[in-house]
Amino acid sequence: MIYQFLLFRKTGELILSIDLTEQKIDPALVTGFISAIYTFSAEIVGHKVSTISTDTHQFLIDKISDGLLAAILIDQQESLIDIKLRMRAIKNYFTINFPTIDDMTNLQSTTVLKNARDKIEEILTRFSFTTSKHVLRDVKNVGERLVDNKIIKGLLILDKNCKVIATINVTEEERLVMSKELESLIGVRTEFTPQKMIIFTEKQAIAIRIAHDITLAAITPANVDSKKVFNVLEKNIDKVVHALKVIKL
Repeated sequence: MIYQFLLFRKTGELILSIDLTEQKIDPALVTGFISAIYTFSAEIVGHKVSTISTDTHQFLIDKISDGLLAAILIDQQESLIDIKLRMRAIKNYFTINFPTIDDMTNLQSTTVLKNARDKIEEILTRFSFTTSKHVLRDVKNVGERLVDNKIIKGLLILDKNCKVIATINVTEEERLVMSKELESLIGVRTEFTPQKMIIFTEKQAIAIRIAHDITLAAITPANVDSKKVFNVLEKNIDKVVHALKVIKL
């Protein structure tokens, strides 16, 4: 879940705050805190921090211009790959539409950021796939047919940014652990083989199949014949894509 977006000067001065949930966090306190860590991290560890993480939340931080920083507050279940792509889109928007933003004064009171607020909120809330109830129902129907056999015990369906779209026969704990594991393994999709079997525990393995901007992660017994698993995934991945009615992020 994405909670908040913050735009602020490197000094910590808040420029823009967008709340996407009812959870209220004092943005002025947060920007001051992040600014201090960002500024001094280079002196302490040799580079500026890009993420700040707690047990339940994390901030993704990036430089928008020479004088401005942005931060996105998310929970631990969000895909950092997905959030980084959204942050990149926001950064590109400012680069194109506000090339002299560092020279602009009174940014907090100017109406020029009204359009920016609307655009940022749109970038942060838009989906990489259609997600209406009937679409998710169709996707789950396809997924349930996949796990209705002795080979595949559970299934995660993720988008190209490792964001979970749907799960079938997967506990919340498994979902969280597996999605983070997949995110770290897949990283940049062009560097990851589109088909891979990973031993998850002594009794479980994860079969990963990537195609058409979709990742299928099937939970299987560790001693299963991987060819049989991938045959099942290969036969059904187009059905999942069709059910999702893929659109571009």
